[in-house]
Amino acid sequence: EIMKAALIHDASLFNLMEEHGPRLILSKFQAGDPIADQVVQKSIDAMLDCIGPDLWEESLLRPMDFGHTFSRTLEASEHFQLRHGEAVAIDCVMSTMIANVKNLVSHQDAQRVLDLYAALDLPCSIVGITADTYKLATKEITVHRDGILRAPLPKGIGSCTFVDSFTDEEIEQAFFKLEQFMHKHPNTYWDNSKSFNSGTVGPKSEEQTILHDIKTSPRTTVEMTPSAK
Repeated sequence: EIMKAALIHDASLFNLMEEHGPRLILSKFQAGDPIADQVVQKSIDAMLDCIGPDLWEESLLRPMDFGHTFSRTLEASEHFQLRHGEAVAIDCVMSTMIANVKNLVSHQDAQRVLDLYAALDLPCSIVGITADTYKLATKEITVHRDGILRAPLPKGIGSCTFVDSFTDEEIEQAFFKLEQFMHKHPNTYWDNSKSFNSGTVGPKSEEQTILHDIKTSPRTTVEMTPSAK
């Protein structure tokens, strides 16, 4: 949420995170650090600035929807096992790369974003994701938003604009740029072992298999074994 606020609302917050972010994370923003207090206050202020005037969300152009263009699809996928925060973080990075392709964010600023995410140990991508994943997510969120994308994107660092379309070519170019960075910084891939339900990933138990069959076999009757009752 700090990085969201920095990217689309407050460049000074981004600058603070560039200079102090890794240290603040190590200290967990504790120990009465005045910089930590400043970062938290700026983040709260940004949220209030963006959300306060529209508490009932009557406006469909909401800056704090940044990070929610692709994340809805990524978070819902059983394949990726992403928590909400990590899905939003990955979305923010890909959205920034699309903003770069659209000439809304300079190459230099796009690189600053990637470098800061790496320095803060935030995920930039996840193994197995493709440009087609982002194309699907774009289609799904467009349907969810009643046929208009309304995607918030950074305009430079610290400002927001909205766009109503991503072309497949733009998604492919942005994904290619991000993948180049990922190859050099593999540590910024999300680690599935950190997932809240990582213990369920892997071979299914007998009970899980039976319940899965029930859910995926409409209009059929499955006899429950004693061990599954």
